[in-house]
Amino acid sequence: MPVVIMVIVVAIFVGILGFAYERQKSDERRQWAENRGFDFTESDRDLGRQTGRLFRIGGATARDVLRIPTRAGEALY
Repeated sequence: MPVVIMVIVVAIFVGILGFAYERQKSDERRQWAENRGFDFTESDRDLGRQTGRLFRIGGATARDVLRIPTRAGEALY
């Protein structure tokens, strides 16, 4: 039983570390985009749906999206 508890604790700890790492990287991307005059969005469901249809994957949501102005409108990356 103690082994099961330790495995659960380690799994929770790894999950928390992974979440903190992803949050830090997202903040770095936001700062990079703002320093270069681009808009930054944490998620874009419409872009995710369009990309999902293109690659035939379902339930996709685009994360850390850059909105770059162009002559024809804007580009999403």
